[in-house]
Amino acid sequence: MLVTRDFVMINFPKTGSSFVRHVTKRVYEAKETRLQRWWRKTTGAPDPLQELILPKIDLDAHAEIEDQHGTWRQIPESYRNRSVITVTRNPLARYVSNYLFRWWRQFPPTGDEEISAEFPDWPELTFEDYFRFAHRFPMRNQLRGVEPKIPLGMQTVQFLRFYFPDPYDLLARIDDEWIDGDRWRDEMPEITFLHQEQLATELKAFLARIGIAERWLSVIDEAEPVNVTKRQDDQKDFRTFYSDEFLREVIERDRLLFRIFPEYLPEGVTL
Repeated sequence: MLVTRDFVMINFPKTGSSFVRHVTKRVYEAKETRLQRWWRKTTGAPDPLQELILPKIDLDAHAEIEDQHGTWRQIPESYRNRSVITVTRNPLARYVSNYLFRWWRQFPPTGDEEISAEFPDWPELTFEDYFRFAHRFPMRNQLRGVEPKIPLGMQTVQFLRFYFPDPYDLLARIDDEWIDGDRWRDEMPEITFLHQEQLATELKAFLARIGIAERWLSVIDEAEPVNVTKRQDDQKDFRTFYSDEFLREVIERDRLLFRIFPEYLPEGVTL
């Protein structure tokens, strides 16, 4: 989680948030004058930008890990009055990215024996097998005993955990009426979502709106991508990973995300 004098940045995994963190740090470093830096160090004033490394409060497996991916609930109370920004990404592309990143192989949520009983080829999984594996074992870890009334996609569960004040209460009561009635509008805190697909452009526009001068924003145009998944060629057309039937299943499970971000709904597909 990145905290500046102007806003808080929630780092949603596999969306490009590493790029935002990197260039935001460079912008704030560039705009601070030597005199301001001297005054801050002399007086003990807080840094204009802080990175909070926080525990994974929602996971039973790997709960000991601390990283930059804090949730809305972990924003310190003293910073709750600041704007909150984050990055969103096409859920279909993000599933592919998670699959190719292979974090699930390096840190499986349970023992190999239990996984192999249901997926005999483990740890070699096709993309569709990975999707079903994720909704069997990592999903169990994320739900922490809650049994939703309707089937939910892994990314929907993660989205609720990251951005809602009481996600487990919500996971216990979410239903078709809540999703189709767009009741999320009444329960989600005010958050600015930058799109991963236009990340540099939208980040510059946001920073300009909060008063960052244009001369400091050039570092965004000069910056290289950060933490890009290997085998990037495989993601040039993420739709190749989905059959028509499988695509429909994924969209149905994660249709909350497609209602919040209808721009990601594939052409010709309706909810």
